[in-house]
Amino acid sequence: MTATINSVCAALAEIRLTRANMTEAEVEAVAAGMLVKAGLPVRRQRSLDRQNRVDLFVGTDPGIVVEVKLGRPSRWAIEHQCGRYLNFPIVAGAVILVERTVDVRRIISGKPVRVVSTNAAWGIAP
Repeated sequence: MTATINSVCAALAEIRLTRANMTEAEVEAVAAGMLVKAGLPVRRQRSLDRQNRVDLFVGTDPGIVVEVKLGRPSRWAIEHQCGRYLNFPIVAGAVILVERTVDVRRIISGKPVRVVSTNAAWGIAP
């Protein structure tokens, strides 16, 4: 299956975290498992260059970057980080997986950005 931003979001929306206070690495592992279960190829901790490493890279080049953030990260920090990643030709889009939703621009560097909230998937207010 080819990774699209919609297929990545659909797979990540199925995440049900089984315990509180999971680390970012633990949530990343759960997310990778859900993506594999959905039939999407995923690589953890892929380096784009010496200074930029993404949590998950889904699909083949170009692929979708997934960044895991705990809590409610700042909009500026997410947009800045995504902007760096989205400038790479091998990155077609980005999905931010957060506990609590944050409003970010849907297009950065001409490429799509989406947010998936684990709390929203549970029906918890963002």
